[in-house]
Amino acid sequence: MDDLLFKASMQDEELRSYIVRAAANELGRLSEPCYYPEITQHYYNLLHLTGLTEADIRQSFKEFFRGIKEAPLTIHRDPKSQILIFLMHYFLKKKDHQSYVSTLLYYALKAYSNLMWKRIPHCNKAVFRYTLEHLSRTHLFNREKTISGTMYYFMQEMQSKYTNAFLTKDARSIALFMSEIRSRIRQSITSFQNAYYKFHKEGLKFREPYVGEEGKEFEFQTLEKRNLLVDEITKSICIYREVDEKALAQAKIYTKVRESLAKQIIVELGNVKYQESIRTVIDLFVRDIKSLSSLCGKDFFAYVKSLMAVKKTNKPIYFKQQVNELLVEILKSIKVYQTFLQLTPQSKSLVSSFLALYIAMFLRNKKC
Repeated sequence: MDDLLFKASMQDEELRSYIVRAAANELGRLSEPCYYPEITQHYYNLLHLTGLTEADIRQSFKEFFRGIKEAPLTIHRDPKSQILIFLMHYFLKKKDHQSYVSTLLYYALKAYSNLMWKRIPHCNKAVFRYTLEHLSRTHLFNREKTISGTMYYFMQEMQSKYTNAFLTKDARSIALFMSEIRSRIRQSITSFQNAYYKFHKEGLKFREPYVGEEGKEFEFQTLEKRNLLVDEITKSICIYREVDEKALAQAKIYTKVRESLAKQIIVELGNVKYQESIRTVIDLFVRDIKSLSSLCGKDFFAYVKSLMAVKKTNKPIYFKQQVNELLVEILKSIKVYQTFLQLTPQSKSLVSSFLALYIAMFLRNKKC
């Protein structure tokens, strides 16, 4: 790959910004049913930002994998994959960890997109959504809560295993990486595909679980609107890193959480790695809203309090649980988790309530 470094004319700032934004946006859009991440346009944009040609990429990797028996597959000869391998080496060499992680994440998203276009080329959004909601508990799409959560999980697994290989240009290990990540994603997609076509064959009875108040069938349009709302607020918090000072101040007043801790939590909340956790929390919050008053009126605080007061439930995923899990992730990242464990149960509950209130008020202030 040294020859590519010599030939390249890297637009560093634009390239870094582009790959970070592309990975975050594509990850966020995976919440849309039947969305398969863009590949070709990103590829040509990356060629432009590196000053390389497809011929440059092909020739370099032909030499790179020469004699490597672990690189016999079509994927090893794919320039759209090869340029991402080159960029991961480049970013690691420059000690740009964020751009490296974003490139690795986009590699996983690209692999998912390629496989889905082959497995489910003509996708029905309603069947896709229904399939997601009826997968077994052990399926990765379910275990990691969402498809995007699963892709992030794969990225972390590969990061732990192959980062040194990308840095040192270990051709054999990189060839194994390209095969392994494709194989692991394919396994999850195969079981999803089987369930999808099973439900598709069964026909319209897949609509039965969507039942609203007074027995009326839940309209898919309403679900679409909910997904759009959840995506919008999630992106505002952890992609555009918006901070709602009014919500922060109110949440502090109601819970009496120390200002320094409150600010640390909210600043860290803007990290893109929490995107799927935040999306889940917001989705669970809006899912059970029965009236405008619960969001914009006098019932708002009572509604949040009721969600945080749950002690026992038969639901595998619920609002209070997901807020607490998100809080633990954040506290560990800002290195105050051990201090948090020493607090009284009441104080711990107040910190959880602070995070729940902030997210809920962030949504309310955006929409009311």
